[in-house]
Amino acid sequence: PHQFFYTPDIGAVITGLIDRPELFGVSYNVASDETISVHEFAQKVYAEFGMDKPKYMAVGKTMLTLLGLFSPLLRELKEMAYLQEQPVILDASRLRNALPALRFTSYHDGIKATVEKLRADIR
Repeated sequence: PHQFFYTPDIGAVITGLIDRPELFGVSYNVASDETISVHEFAQKVYAEFGMDKPKYMAVGKTMLTLLGLFSPLLRELKEMAYLQEQPVILDASRLRNALPALRFTSYHDGIKATVEKLRADIR
């Protein structure tokens, strides 16, 4: 399981914290209300594009090492690979207590809005 967030939602977090000076100097985890596997996330993205079955291939550390010889970005991905191999669940309770009215976009709605934006940009 992982947590992702819809990037536009971060604006509400930032403005909510900026509007409350008493919250300055405190660290917060920003985490979605939902958890999802990377595979399930990919399935939802493909479904939104109208495709039945995701067609992708996982690249292991050995392949990332080889590809990293030619690409600094892929070299960095190898260093961060553990984030895809282990659950990443953040405790956002401090943020929730500070901003109780805060709501995050669901994966369904965020994926739908992203795909719509991509389609509009292509046209």
